[in-house]
Amino acid sequence: RNSREFEVQAEVSINGVAVPVTAEPSIDVKVALASVPFTRWASTLCPEFSVKQIHLQSVDMFGPRVGFLKLRAFIVDTATGKQVPGIAFLRGGAVAVLVVLECEGEEYTLLTRQPRAPIGIHRFPEIPAGMLDGSGHFAGVAAKEMEEETGIKLDVDDLLQHDRGHLR
Repeated sequence: RNSREFEVQAEVSINGVAVPVTAEPSIDVKVALASVPFTRWASTLCPEFSVKQIHLQSVDMFGPRVGFLKLRAFIVDTATGKQVPGIAFLRGGAVAVLVVLECEGEEYTLLTRQPRAPIGIHRFPEIPAGMLDGSGHFAGVAAKEMEEETGIKLDVDDLLQHDRGHLR
């Protein structure tokens, strides 16, 4: 079914404009729109984007909070008048730990190997990482992920936190 055929269930303000929201039947629209992934996305959209409609396609809950949210936004670039691809997969914050080891004057980076079904790789090399748990304790989550993925225990006070947001 075309997302424009769904009944409008809510409106959200994006860049000062009321935007109608539709959703698949199984989605709790209030929960999805109040979630951190959605509110972060909506509040950081460039003013050059004119959002005409949002259709919520799926929500994955992590306990009581929204973990993943997939939506299709109908967006027009105000500078060109052209529609912008608007499929978005939103998720909560994440941490990653870049471990640099020095041995005999050479530097090495520690990688783990994780199964990653979306890209079809059983043992994908990556730095230790994981999603935030909603506690706001970045360093604590980073230390927990390091221990879970590598067996290495870190003192939270020894970690440097680089979380100054994203570039625009």
